[in-house]
Amino acid sequence: MSVRKASNAELRRREKHQRNPAYVEWLGRMDAEIIRFFAEDAPAVGALKNPWTEDGLRIATETARSMFPDYRAVLEPQNADVVERFGRYVGEVFVRAFEGRWWNVPENGPDNAPFWACVGNVASIAYLEPFVHVKAAVAEGRVKDVPVHPGGTLVWLWGNWRESYDEWIAAGHPSGAEWFDIKFGRS
Repeated sequence: MSVRKASNAELRRREKHQRNPAYVEWLGRMDAEIIRFFAEDAPAVGALKNPWTEDGLRIATETARSMFPDYRAVLEPQNADVVERFGRYVGEVFVRAFEGRWWNVPENGPDNAPFWACVGNVASIAYLEPFVHVKAAVAEGRVKDVPVHPGGTLVWLWGNWRESYDEWIAAGHPSGAEWFDIKFGRS
């Protein structure tokens, strides 16, 4: 695997993706969908003093596993809205805890998707794909011979982002380009 800085053309294309009308409309519904998630899908998460934490992710994972008996249920069209709200919540945890931002990254998504919502921040080089990770969290431990982190995939991701974020803070909040150089020893 190689890692490189994005070209200027790639950066312009990335910014253009953020103005995609379907994506902008989706983002505009975030608060309402999160409120619905807390009220209807995961009231135990909504009841937390601070739901934007590792504990919130753990409870959300347990809730999703109880709602969906297996991985196939997560893929059923009738469950798409609930799965999307779980993904929104997971993404918002990372946005709020680690100075993240939602990004439309259609090249990471399925073919013909109108947009593909991911979360990124300066400290973490790769995007978090909450909708993929929600599906993985429901499936883990239910598929033979697939190792599972003791706290689950989402908690493992939290730990990785926490480590990167803490390193970024300790480095003095460098810009994205500066952080890339620091992380990959290209100073």
